Amino acid sequence: MFEYKFDFFKENDFRDIIVNYALSESSTSINFNLNINDELSKIRITLQENNSFFKKNPFSFSRKLDVKETDLTESVEISREEEGNVRLSEIIEMVDNQIISLYLIKSSTYDWKDLNDLCKLDFGRTTTFDGIKIADERAFVMKDCEMIKIGAIGCDHRKVVIQSVEERVMIENLFFSSDNYVHDFINLETSDERSKNEQNHSYRFTEFGKVSLELCDRLEPTSEFIKAVEDALNSKEAMKFKHITEKFGQFVPTKIILGGRAYYRESCRSECFKLIGGKQPVSLKDFNEKDWIKSLKDFRNWDCIEFQNPIGIFQLLPDNLRKQIISFLGKRILYSIIEDRDFQLEEIGYPKIIELNMPEFISEMIQDKETDCNIFATVVDKGSDFYNSNDDFFNCQVLHSPGADPRLIIHCIQKGVKKRKCKLKIGWMVIGYYKDLNLILTDFDVQLKIIETDFNDNAQVMYYKEYLNLEHDDDSLNKKIPCIGIPVIDRLDSSNRSLVIGHHFFDDQEGDRIGTFTFSYCSDKKHFDCLPKFNFYTLAILNHHPKNYGTLHFEQKPYIELDNSIKPKYISLFSTSEYNCGPIFLQHKSNRIEMKDVDCISQEQIECNFFDPYDSQAQRLAMNKNLYAA
Repeated sequence: MFEYKFDFFKENDFRDIIVNYALSESSTSINFNLNINDELSKIRITLQENNSFFKKNPFSFSRKLDVKETDLTESVEISREEEGNVRLSEIIEMVDNQIISLYLIKSSTYDWKDLNDLCKLDFGRTTTFDGIKIADERAFVMKDCEMIKIGAIGCDHRKVVIQSVEERVMIENLFFSSDNYVHDFINLETSDERSKNEQNHSYRFTEFGKVSLELCDRLEPTSEFIKAVEDALNSKEAMKFKHITEKFGQFVPTKIILGGRAYYRESCRSECFKLIGGKQPVSLKDFNEKDWIKSLKDFRNWDCIEFQNPIGIFQLLPDNLRKQIISFLGKRILYSIIEDRDFQLEEIGYPKIIELNMPEFISEMIQDKETDCNIFATVVDKGSDFYNSNDDFFNCQVLHSPGADPRLIIHCIQKGVKKRKCKLKIGWMVIGYYKDLNLILTDFDVQLKIIETDFNDNAQVMYYKEYLNLEHDDDSLNKKIPCIGIPVIDRLDSSNRSLVIGHHFFDDQEGDRIGTFTFSYCSDKKHFDCLPKFNFYTLAILNHHPKNYGTLHFEQKPYIELDNSIKPKYISLFSTSEYNCGPIFLQHKSNRIEMKDVDCISQEQIECNFFDPYDSQAQRLAMNKNLYAA
């Protein structure tokens, strides 16, 4: 055998090369066609892309050097840092002037690239009820990371007590910190598992954290991931984004701890029932803790033992794509809450202004023009402290002055004149565009549309009709789209203080359109009056969870019985004919919805649209403070 030096190769010189490697317990070889003028960093990529063995087993290139004063040679490891400066032609050998060989050896040291190859750190992941799932395809390429060796403090012995489905899923998916982002992704899985009865149980584990890696600002989307997003946007099909998460994962953890963890039953400290990392025994019955701990000295035996700071895969896209996704998926429920309020009516014929218990982050979000928020509210009469009036009913409007937080205007419409002290249940929600794409990981088929109608009081009319533009994928569904509405005024003074703005929706059967009918009633003088200046917002529920919206039928009665739900519904009347009814108010109690002051030709053609968002998965996610990210 003799060594032949390649000194004068052309730029692209592909040769058949025998790659010899001794990376496991046995040695073997495989043929590759490689460009011998490529740097070793490129050769590494070629080997890993064409043979999964090289992805799973960290290796180093080696070169033969003569040992001084002997006829022997020894293999010297080439570091990862050197690979970009060394060409393949400099380290290969030719045997008998014919066979070209390349020798790979086990890496004696490691860097973040080795660990990334070993554990797929830049792949997306998905939470499941039984543990984390790594995506089939890579969404990002890690360009660099901050790697910190943990040392002796990485050894920990802990007892874990599982008291809920959420806690179980967190632990199974290697989340041990409880920040809001973690709960976002855990809720994606537990939403369908809440019916399961999770029994309390506990166990102990021993873990050895070896290194932590932080990679938030070092992830670059792959061209395949970007193309999948662009194709989804061009397709106009929202469900394509769900397919993307199935292919590329829901999120990437931006802080990862590698090492090993052994799980033991609480009842028997010596009984190991699960291992992460370390050399795996053929059977856990043969588990030897000392041997397992010793095996963790080799970085090849490390695995992910904890994930922190997960970020949704869409959140890490370039700004232009993120904005397109936000616009494409449309407005969502960003926040929703139910408040119990004591209501005391002392000034007959005039409303009460309700200050909302609004968190600071919601106030900031509403003021942000990019989220383009709308407020919807509903009020339920829980009953009086002194008497239970079947005639009184409440109406809710939004008062939103420029630069101020929105407030609610609550009117109590009475047939008689009496002071009231009662308890109300008020529901209000904020609908707008997400700025944080961490939350758009489910409910891709949800479609909400906001339609604004501006009314100028110069018209001097008591009612106003307008047809809505509700484009839908299935035109036949146009007549059945549930809508709810809310009037919004920007000031309250003597000119509009006692005016109650009512509304209902109607079906223009001839034109196959849905319209709004708004009217004004003076609660002080008790007669219909001219409409003031206001904006009317319609929430059209094009698609949502079936149990969260629909139509309730009066069935030839002026009321609809409810199930005494503690959650107030958002409701609006719907007439199946444009000319079927005049001004209508609704009385919403815990156990029924009733029509009041109705000028109605046929009650058989009157229905009630409802929206009950409180069980929505998107709603539960949106309750977290972290949904607002500037």
